[in-house]
Amino acid sequence: MLYALGQRLSAIAVSPAPAKKTILFVPEGAVVEIPHDAPECGLVQAIWEGKPIEIFVEDVRERGHEVQAAHP
Repeated sequence: MLYALGQRLSAIAVSPAPAKKTILFVPEGAVVEIPHDAPECGLVQAIWEGKPIEIFVEDVRERGHEVQAAHP
């Protein structure tokens, strides 16, 4: 499911090194992909700009709106 964010959200960059966690900010207007079977709340692994991130799914749903994928 794709969501366009209505405001900036914090997230965690997923790194191959398990001990390395980096906080980042996903800007307003960015499109984030969350799994179709994501729970109602909690951290989920999502995709932003082709990269994996962890983000609170309830923040994405509350502060963004669902968009349709563009088909070529």
